Amino acid sequence: MKDDKIISSLNQYGRYTKPSTAFDKYQKKSYGSNRGLYLPINKSISESDGAPTSSESQDSKEAERSYLSNGSCGVDKTRIAVGIDPDSIHLPSFMARLLKPKRDGTPNDGIAQIPDFPEVYIKWDHQRFRLYLEFNPSDFTREMGLELCPFELLPQITELVIRRVLLQGDPDALPVGGVKSKKKGERFSLPADWAEDIEVFRIDLARDFHVSDERFSLRQLETTWPSRSRYRAATHFLNGGKLNTLSYPVANRTTKIKLYDKFAERMAKPIENAPPIPEGTFRFEISIPRHQLRQFHLTDLGVLTPIRLEKLIKEKWEVSNFWTNLIWEGAAMDLAHDSKLPASRINEVLGFAECFRHSIFMRYSIKDQKSLRADAKKLGISIGRPLTKQGKPYAHLHFMSGNLAAPIPDTFNLTKGGLFSIIGSKPLPKLI
Repeated sequence: MKDDKIISSLNQYGRYTKPSTAFDKYQKKSYGSNRGLYLPINKSISESDGAPTSSESQDSKEAERSYLSNGSCGVDKTRIAVGIDPDSIHLPSFMARLLKPKRDGTPNDGIAQIPDFPEVYIKWDHQRFRLYLEFNPSDFTREMGLELCPFELLPQITELVIRRVLLQGDPDALPVGGVKSKKKGERFSLPADWAEDIEVFRIDLARDFHVSDERFSLRQLETTWPSRSRYRAATHFLNGGKLNTLSYPVANRTTKIKLYDKFAERMAKPIENAPPIPEGTFRFEISIPRHQLRQFHLTDLGVLTPIRLEKLIKEKWEVSNFWTNLIWEGAAMDLAHDSKLPASRINEVLGFAECFRHSIFMRYSIKDQKSLRADAKKLGISIGRPLTKQGKPYAHLHFMSGNLAAPIPDTFNLTKGGLFSIIGSKPLPKLI
């Protein structure tokens, strides 16, 4: 769906003068990709991760938070329920216009058949006379150069989806709270608090990182567990021998956490007219189910404000531990070869360390083993630990910039103010 179609649709459906302005604001900005503000890896922790000082300019503060509007952070998918006025539709006809018929009649759920409109999955709830809608708000913003739907655009895109689905089902259909409008081009008007009537059953939030440093790989985080992972359950995915996805599904009633190679996914599943995904793009994604939303009274669209959505994804980023310092797999070996020992001896020590870790029998005398252990200590090699997990960290994933930043210092303590006390934001109250 073209930009002008989205905007004209919003204008056509009436009430949303302010959201139309919001779309205009996004139109006027030029966002060629989903990259955020990048911070060089060689900057000190005080420069890259320090909290803003009182002398910091307003422009730099806004640049730091540009990820909220440039399409690198936003809503990836949502599932909502809309109550329908029972007197405004004839249910069999309504569903028949929305879904493909089957031999045994009209189905109860499926993809809504709406021409020139992004995919919307619908399901009818007979008990409560409401319609479930599942869609990806980002499908409406990609052609505007925004790979992810910014939080502040969620209400107007949701209203657009509701109005278009109801129009397709029955021009006279009214959502709960809606009244027929006398305005030209507007079928019905909604009260100011209409979003409070929209129940949210799932919401997926995402943040994209663009990493150009060739040393980075998801392997460096494969043994990193979320801080609240009770059983350390994980489902990691390999494609062609390469680790592309870190996933912590835990349970159906628990927020799911993922970090995956978005570039590889888009190459495998291209989307027409979508902004290009540059190589080195990784996506952090959380999927929050109804159970979690209910626990913290975040069950309707009205309370899921941009500020609360930002807090949700930041809190889960802290829980994920994906921000921990990264160690390049070749760091220990690289450092070992910088020593004054002969290369042949260094390689022998490295081979000894790997064989010992895997319990491989070696024809070394006790004296030779002691000598190898002594040389391993000189090289900074810890016998018994994987060589790929040893060495000095080179960076960490920086949420605000969407890139790598200097390693977090050893003196950092997560319990003292939380993660975002050190990366340019005040500590956030925990929601989930």
